[in-house]
Amino acid sequence: MTLTHKRISGAAFIFYGVCSLISYYSIINISSYTVTGLAFILFGIPSTYLAFKNNRRDLLLLSALIFMIGIILVIKSNYEIINTRGIVFTSILFIGGTLFFILFIDNAGVKGFLFTSLILIIAGIIPITFLKGIGILDYANKAADIAEDFWPVALIILGLNVFLNRKK
Repeated sequence: MTLTHKRISGAAFIFYGVCSLISYYSIINISSYTVTGLAFILFGIPSTYLAFKNNRRDLLLLSALIFMIGIILVIKSNYEIINTRGIVFTSILFIGGTLFFILFIDNAGVKGFLFTSLILIIAGIIPITFLKGIGILDYANKAADIAEDFWPVALIILGLNVFLNRKK
């Protein structure tokens, strides 16, 4: 039996379904965030290996991204974090930096991947250490609250733009 993305996806879906049923019938108390995160991790690890093996950068980025999102979901559901927006913002920067570092590992000849990775990781460290004391994060949270209200409108406009400008 060879390892394929279909089998990995199938295993992740079966795992998600079984854990959801176990949680629904209160056999084991598992939150939906934890179940989703564990399913993402179960999908991400072998998919990343398979993408490296088959030299598929698109699947490498997707599977590594899904794996890291799974880690964030598991952490967020199992630990009480007061300011979740701060962890999401820095997680996005760290995930982006890690993805570019994985691209650098895959193709060490492209130094731009390494530089972009370092910039994003350093940009993820700065909000955690320096900017928190200055108060910039409070302004960023207010801006994010405003953007959160307009996000559905932006998605609708983007969807209409894609739908109306498609080739016929």
